[in-house]
This record gives sequence, structure tokens and C-alpha cells, in this order.
Amino acid sequence: MPLAGKTLLVCGADQAAARAAAARAAAAAKDPTAPQLRALLALKSALDRTNTLTSWTPARGVNGGFCSTFAGVGFPGIKCDAGKNVIDINLYQMNLSGTLPPAEVLVGLPRLIALDFSETGIRGMLPANWSQLVQLEDIRMSGNELLTGGAASGISVPVLMLLRHYHL
Repeated sequence: MPLAGKTLLVCGADQAAARAAAARAAAAAKDPTAPQLRALLALKSALDRTNTLTSWTPARGVNGGFCSTFAGVGFPGIKCDAGKNVIDINLYQMNLSGTLPPAEVLVGLPRLIALDFSETGIRGMLPANWSQLVQLEDIRMSGNELLTGGAASGISVPVLMLLRHYHL
């Protein structure tokens, strides 16, 4: 007998797990910081080839939990404003060895103004489409194996001039 269009009843321990999963999904749906969490996790996926950022998890980051506080809670290197918007990512001297993600990853962080990926072991090219990240004021990436091929691999000189600080 086909089950299409039928409702299945889950019983016992599986029912509790199903309720917990549904509660987590409902909480995530109400979380206004969810796009930022997705962006941070995508950034981690691109940058962290050595599993250094182990505390950057979906469970820990929900509802703005990624924001660092004086109590040491949050994702290391992440600073937020009072509205739980990521404004600064400082991963200076963390052993990462990944590559820089395309601008589409960082678009989920609309208030981000500063990045410090200096001496992290990242490699590759500075993506040309980072010129779309017009809110950035400070980019620091010295001490890495980045190929910049001219004006930061396709980021135009006028765009770099909009930055207050850049160290490539």
C-alpha cells in the first residue's frame, strides 16, 4: 500500500528527537541573525583546512551566539555591534591554510567593515569580485601566500582607495 499523502506517527524515543529537531528548526526560522551565521560557516568552510575553528558551529552560533563577549562566549575572532551584526573578523595568526571565498559568502555580513586574515596561512587569489564589498574599510592579509597579480588580482585601484587600510 503506497504511503503518498499519508501521515506517519512517530512513537517513543524517536518522537522526542523529532520534537527537538522541529523546535530547533522553528528557532532557526525566527533567528534574524541566521544569514550572518550561514555566511560565517561558509567562510569557515573556505578558510579553515586545519580544523582550527572548531567552536564555529551552527548550534553555538544560533541567535547571534557567534558574537564574542567579554565572558569569552561566541566565535573566536568575531566582533559584533549592539544589534548582533558582525562588524569585524580578526583571525590574525590562526592556522587556517584555506583560500579566500568569493564575495557572495561575505555579502551575508552587510555591516562587516574590517577583516584581518594576516599570517593565517591562506593561499590563492584575492577574488576580483571583492570589489562588491563596498562596506569594507580595513583589509589585512599580509604574511600569506596570496597571488595579487597587479592591483590585488582584479580589484581596481579606485576600489582599494576607498579602504582606510589595506595590507596585502
